[in-house]
Amino acid sequence: MKILERVTAYVVTVLLVGSALDKIVHWPLFIAVLEGPPLSLKGFASPVAGAVIMAECLVALSVAARQTRRDGFLLGGLLFALFTGVILVLVFVRPGTACGCTFAFGTGRADPLHAAMNGILTFLCLFLRHSMPEHPSGRTAGDAPPRSASLTQVQS
Repeated sequence: MKILERVTAYVVTVLLVGSALDKIVHWPLFIAVLEGPPLSLKGFASPVAGAVIMAECLVALSVAARQTRRDGFLLGGLLFALFTGVILVLVFVRPGTACGCTFAFGTGRADPLHAAMNGILTFLCLFLRHSMPEHPSGRTAGDAPPRSASLTQVQS
């Protein structure tokens, strides 16, 4: 399970950082997607865009760090679920509409395959979050930390 956790953490981190940087570099295009139908966030597009980019960076950082990975996977699962919902709205309301995920590789389009990919990432993040111990060391909150040899010798 550790290898799946590490690979997923790496993939999610690279994917979200890359996506955030792409949105920053292509800010006007991202704003246009948010202002266009069916999202129509005119007047709110800039703050929403900033919040999306900050959320992507926060999740990427929390998944990358071993100490916060469990919570990062929860946040990642929620973020990918939100993205999946937006893509599904676009697929059903305006098929072929730009999704705003990436612009460097051409304008990404909302399609069922894209929704499925985000759905898989949602499931994977939430599954890994559920399967990880509460603390990075593998101990639970009530467990005492292991004693070191020097402490044991002093007490004897």
